[in-house]
Amino acid sequence: MRRRPDPRHLRAGALAAGLLLALQIGSPLQAQTNPPSDSNTAARSSAAAAIPLADLLARALPHDPQVRVADALRQAAEDRLRQIRSRFAPVLGVATTYGRSQDAELFRSIDRTTDRAEATLRWNLYNGGADRVELDAAERELEASGEDLRRAREEVSERVTEVALDLARLDAQLERGEQRIAVIRRLAQQVSLQAELGRLSDADLRQATASLVDAELALDQLVGDRAGALARLAVLVNELPPPLQPLFLPTAGDGEPASLRASRLRAEAARLRVRPLQSVLAPRVDMDLRKRLSERTQPSATSELQRGWTLNMRFEFPLGGETVYRRDEVEHRAEAAEAEVMRQSQLLQAERAALAPRLQGAERGIVLVGRQVEQLDALVRSGEAQFEAGRRTLQQLIQAHEARLAALQRLEDQRFRLASARLRELALAGRLLLALGLAAEPNRP
Repeated sequence: MRRRPDPRHLRAGALAAGLLLALQIGSPLQAQTNPPSDSNTAARSSAAAAIPLADLLARALPHDPQVRVADALRQAAEDRLRQIRSRFAPVLGVATTYGRSQDAELFRSIDRTTDRAEATLRWNLYNGGADRVELDAAERELEASGEDLRRAREEVSERVTEVALDLARLDAQLERGEQRIAVIRRLAQQVSLQAELGRLSDADLRQATASLVDAELALDQLVGDRAGALARLAVLVNELPPPLQPLFLPTAGDGEPASLRASRLRAEAARLRVRPLQSVLAPRVDMDLRKRLSERTQPSATSELQRGWTLNMRFEFPLGGETVYRRDEVEHRAEAAEAEVMRQSQLLQAERAALAPRLQGAERGIVLVGRQVEQLDALVRSGEAQFEAGRRTLQQLIQAHEARLAALQRLEDQRFRLASARLRELALAGRLLLALGLAAEPNRP
């Protein structure tokens, strides 16, 4: 029988050609409930050098574009809050005047040169409470921008973790695929020896060869899928992903996502901006203080202002109703923000309701497939003995082995399904960063 190339060589070659980094990276993150294998010394050394996923995320999150956008908007909200607070302080100004004029004074025409400088201090004493309302609303919006930053970190962490879990699933399936090839190759060697002794026909040998080709094709497909997942993870974290430690995701518990908290805070800010009609129509009271700094007017005027103060009260009401319409606009925007909170809350409840059966189904599937694997293990052991005794055909024995390995792959798929559902549940509860061991907000210098 013609020898097939070693599937491990095929795997390494495909990864090197497809990504140019698979040979530089050790074993990736293992599945949630799949312990690392102790049969491979290289795998044990890679696991010893593995890092937690939280360390990789801590390096990747500050450079992610979505996180940078949210962080910049949060800093902008801080700057806006400082601007509004500054409105409670007076405004200091300096004015200079230089010019020439022709004045009539005591029936005489005088050419006068003016060179004057004065300092002013203007302080708004009352404007209907608009500044106080805007300050309270800006504080809510700053909290909302902080929740947006947390939401961005959660979404990026969720994407990276999902790819890492998928990579672990593919690694487990690659291991099953290599076991499948090893089993079929061993059976093919036995068939070849028995065919030489005349105990089996050439049809059995062809059957073993065809099954080996099918197993190698399936393994090549898994190699390509793993290379794609590895490339995607490298792009998301902006570096060559190192070996990662096993990840265990806890149950979520109660909570709400940062996006819902941000919407609720913005709705509160919008409602605060809806001022009573009497405060909108209230007058504005300003105080002006003036002091002359220098005066070089030639010839000098008969009277000159040295210092003084003025209390101004201004009441304006646009006859077209602009003030009332502006208040109506703010009120409608507040109603829209509150309705948006209700919409997001409804979608959150619907997704949580749909997620619960997925979690239960994945947990039940792991138990059922685990029992199936135990039964197939016993079937394979008895099938090996029956094949040696001549009471089971080669095709039946290969089918028993493939059924066992297929069940093991389904078990890994169920584990991945459970891990993905728990990942989404943690994100919906706003506890993903805590579960991954990350801070809710980035450290600031």
